Amino acid sequence: SNICLSMNDWYYTLLPRERVVLHEWYMSLRAGKYDLNKDLFVDLSQSRGRAPVGIDVLPCLTTNSRIWSHSRQRLLIAREHLLAQAIFPSQPSPSTKAEISLETNLAGNAFNSISLTYVLLAFFCAVGKSCLER
Repeated sequence: SNICLSMNDWYYTLLPRERVVLHEWYMSLRAGKYDLNKDLFVDLSQSRGRAPVGIDVLPCLTTNSRIWSHSRQRLLIAREHLLAQAIFPSQPSPSTKAEISLETNLAGNAFNSISLTYVLLAFFCAVGKSCLER
């Protein structure tokens, strides 16, 4: 995958530090560190050498996450952060800066309540079984 980042419009939305992180990550791609047939993501909000990489999954999302998608060749938007957490907003995509900021904050602080329900159910089943065995 011979990619020229300077030809990508999204590249110019990145901060200089994020560009350095992205260049370092692409060097590891060229070195064969990752399988390019997978969907790869890197969190550019982290420092060089510490930027978490997700292979077919997103790295942990925070309100400051700036996730670069290798397959899309761009940053993921707040709505995509929500969708990746199985949170499906019913309202239309945000159009104002305030609405985008709200979705970004929600995405960084969100969790899927259905997943929590399954964790609690598994916990109660495990506790209940151990109580019955006494």
